[in-house]
Amino acid sequence: MVIAAPGQEVEVFNQPRRVTFQALGGKIEFDHLVEHGFPHPAESDTAIAEYVGPGAMPVLEDLILVWTIRLAPRDKELSLARFTRIRIEDITGDAPDLICDAAPNIRDGSLHITAGGTTLTSITYPWMFESEPNTLVLRITLSSDDGSEEVLLQPVAVQASFKMQAQELLVEVEKAALANLSPSP
Repeated sequence: MVIAAPGQEVEVFNQPRRVTFQALGGKIEFDHLVEHGFPHPAESDTAIAEYVGPGAMPVLEDLILVWTIRLAPRDKELSLARFTRIRIEDITGDAPDLICDAAPNIRDGSLHITAGGTTLTSITYPWMFESEPNTLVLRITLSSDDGSEEVLLQPVAVQASFKMQAQELLVEVEKAALANLSPSP
């Protein structure tokens, strides 16, 4: 079953099961373990994606979508310090959508990055306004100064409950913005 495109149904499995994902309009196809509707962490030779997920954050009079990513070494003997760049792209659709290309923050041996910052609207993120859960595919490219790269393909389940909470927060932010525009008596 392919579940990578926004709007497609996420099948829930009681046991880990390999699922085929497609990205970039079918140009990329890969298998990934999914359990209870959630993809397992992606791995490269050196890193494992401990956490990859979206969040919504009010900024001034907008609500922005941000991504939080934490990558850890696959084992205690490996170091992620050699990676000086992290590029994160949403490759769910036909073309890559750049989320971030920056130096990661290294804490406790793990790479941390909070990325994004695009205003949340039905035009910028139409899948956030669909009632069903989605699965997106992020491509995380780790680059080192010597030119070597490692790539992780991480499916991300976006639950309907998260979308609903973000939409409710968006309404609150919009109401507050309108209240600030109203003339004082």
